[in-house]
Amino acid sequence: MRWEILFLVVFLATFLGKKALAQGSAPDALSDEVPSIRELAKWPPPRFVLGDTEHRLRIEWVTQLRGEVTSRGDAEGASVGVRRMRVRFRGEIARNLVRPFLQLDLGPNRGAELLDLMVDIRLAETWHLRFGQWKVPFTRWRTNSFARQAAVEWAPVLLWFGSERQLGFALHNGSERAPEGLDLEGGVFTGTNARPTHGNGVAIVSGEPVPGHSSLAGRNEAPRIHPELVMRLGWNAPGAAMHEEFDRERSQSFRPAVHLSFAWDLRADPWRDFAMRIAPEVWMKYAGFSLLGIGFWGLRARPPSPHALSGPFDLGGLAAQGLLAQLAYRFEAELGLALRVSWVWVDVGFAEEAKKRAEEQIAAHADNPSVAERYQNAGRLLEEGEILGAFVWDLWPGVCRLGLDLAFLFWRRESGIEEGLRGRMQFQLAL
Repeated sequence: MRWEILFLVVFLATFLGKKALAQGSAPDALSDEVPSIRELAKWPPPRFVLGDTEHRLRIEWVTQLRGEVTSRGDAEGASVGVRRMRVRFRGEIARNLVRPFLQLDLGPNRGAELLDLMVDIRLAETWHLRFGQWKVPFTRWRTNSFARQAAVEWAPVLLWFGSERQLGFALHNGSERAPEGLDLEGGVFTGTNARPTHGNGVAIVSGEPVPGHSSLAGRNEAPRIHPELVMRLGWNAPGAAMHEEFDRERSQSFRPAVHLSFAWDLRADPWRDFAMRIAPEVWMKYAGFSLLGIGFWGLRARPPSPHALSGPFDLGGLAAQGLLAQLAYRFEAELGLALRVSWVWVDVGFAEEAKKRAEEQIAAHADNPSVAERYQNAGRLLEEGEILGAFVWDLWPGVCRLGLDLAFLFWRRESGIEEGLRGRMQFQLAL
């Protein structure tokens, strides 16, 4: 990582933060004295808003600087760098009748990316029609922002079951900020992820590449359109605050939430896409404790021939199943602890089919070494797990966060079991 970038980020945060606070955001006028962490935690976060009550534009910036060390068998590694660098533009037109939203990632990992580009149109007091590109509504947990996680990063189970951003349109009554009572979001999407990151369980097993079309820095492969119906239906108790993993309210009352997510790909590629995904989800918050549990089931398509696409009812049985469980506790002093378990099991029959197909592909292209490299691990991975402990300190709530986590990693392959350890430390700045 270039230290010039870190210096620039800290400098801008200090300058802009002081400027915003000097304009009246802080409870008291600024002085030359450096505030303590306890005093800083009482300051409201700076906000950058243009416009008036009729039309407004809010600009946000989130940067994550991360250090990571890993030990996996005989291999060890360490890295330090910028994990995310997001800029967001939230608009409100005609007193919130129309709400456009744009989010870009300017981080160095994949270059500049278009993440979200969507418009919400208010149809009734709480109901909105949305169209554009955003995360498909598969689990309430994944709908939340990465900046509010209890751990440093999303759980590995999302690499398998998603959700990821797609083009589409949907009806909802509160997407990013969960409403109390009925919580519904459902629509039709292209079926192709804009980013090759989450929801790729079938491709992980089969060895097929997963293209993306979100990059702004180079050429993208044209998305393959295969309609996918996605819906999340749930109920949230008053005060459940589903957009937060921690229980900030710390109320002495039980606040449960129950959700069921469903995704049905009407024209799934049997070696890249789940034909159907189902995920029941339960939350519970009480007195600072927050409990989360999600089950995942992914069904595969049954191909009529090795290269043909399946119809919507050609289900070939279970491809993989997963589990996410998390227990978190929030202290009064802006400190939090969490224990998270993420586990995935691959169906043995599906793994055998993927391995057999890979061997056929390698034999048919014996003169092409890239094919052998692509399919050499197909069908070999049977189980993947992570047990993680996390610590979070909100130095300035809503602005500066320090996160640490330590994880035990597990893989079971056809050849045997592999284990590893990983530690991460992350500083997050949000303006």
